[in-house]
Amino acid sequence: MRNIILAFPDSMMNERLRRILLSVGLQVASEVGSVPQLLQAATRLEGGGVIICPARLTGSPAANLTSVLSDEYDLLILLSGDQVWDNSRAGVFALRTPIRPIELTDSVRMLLETRQLVSPLRRHPPHPLQTLVHEERKEPKTASRTVEDKRLIDQAKQVLIVRNSMSEEQAHRFLQKRSMDTGNPLVVVARQILDT
Repeated sequence: MRNIILAFPDSMMNERLRRILLSVGLQVASEVGSVPQLLQAATRLEGGGVIICPARLTGSPAANLTSVLSDEYDLLILLSGDQVWDNSRAGVFALRTPIRPIELTDSVRMLLETRQLVSPLRRHPPHPLQTLVHEERKEPKTASRTVEDKRLIDQAKQVLIVRNSMSEEQAHRFLQKRSMDTGNPLVVVARQILDT
């Protein structure tokens, strides 16, 4: 099971975020206030997950945590106003505050679901049978999509890139996974994202 860890020195912020996540059925596994507590919680909990934290945690950039955390964890950094963020690290995403609760919950769900589908650090190649099943469930080739469908999919990717600080590849993978999970065509999933 994937976990959610809140890592803010301000316990009121942890509480506020926990309530927002709980309101949509997302359970928080741990709330911590420092890097040592975070590392202890991440080691104790099995299955990886998402760590939500500020841009700086106990004096150092939160993105540096990727060098000491298991690759099973993604970081969702909440940036305030003028903070600058470098999105070159794998597994590190950011949202600007103030943030609407729906943006937070959608982002957390997206990270929890996407990482379960495809990890950029995957250690084992897929089984040939899994590859065959995946090939049979693929969307129709891009050439058969209408120009309008392509435009909607590209717009949905842009929303994910801007709102969730994803790369284009991550946004495309998320759309594909949501399409496979729901059984809806990629264009339907794109419309749903644009409607939220």
